[in-house]
Amino acid sequence: MTIGEFAKVDHLEKIYLLKNMATFLDSYIDNGHLIYIYSLSGFFVEATINPATEAIIDIIPYRRGFLMNKNYLINHLRQNFLSY
Repeated sequence: MTIGEFAKVDHLEKIYLLKNMATFLDSYIDNGHLIYIYSLSGFFVEATINPATEAIIDIIPYRRGFLMNKNYLINHLRQNFLSY
């Protein structure tokens, strides 16, 4: 599946794909919302969850760029996954 194909499917299908085909990478809190980051078929997906209702409010696919904080990701990987 390409990023374009993912962007065209409906919200429920995106949720299904995230739960069954994607790899969970990380999570963080932003403005009171939970943000889950997934990897799926060569691109990333950011899912925004309302913690009060546990509903997924938004799903944004992206390759790289403004959504990825490189310094955060590098530091997080070094601290949690990579041993130097």
